[in-house]
Amino acid sequence: MNDTDGNFLCAQTYGSSLDDQGLAVQQTSDGGYIVTGGTKSYSAGNWDVFLLKTDANGDSLWIKTNGGANRDGSWAVFQTADGGYFITASTESYGAGASDIWLLRTDADCDTLWTKTYGGAGHEPSGHTT
Repeated sequence: MNDTDGNFLCAQTYGSSLDDQGLAVQQTSDGGYIVTGGTKSYSAGNWDVFLLKTDANGDSLWIKTNGGANRDGSWAVFQTADGGYFITASTESYGAGASDIWLLRTDADCDTLWTKTYGGAGHEPSGHTT
């Protein structure tokens, strides 16, 4: 973690014995952080969407996953005005094709409110979003 001048303050390690990737982070309205990516350590299948919420010091508050039997992973997360989260992901577990765009909307505790998939029979993976 860095301060506003870019000076290194501290580092934290999250995850377990298998592969875990944090691919995007956003500071949240409470001063903490939300991290998203993919996990094999906490996966129900091959890979799952990984969401980690920390406090302002980087201490873990909760870890949530979402996914199916195949490879799923997230590229971006945004906090919504009501304190929930909007996640862009790719899924091979759900949808119509080999890999589809997967949007997830959660409440502030990261409980799923809805999910949508977009794509056809081929590969339509989501990418990095800003």
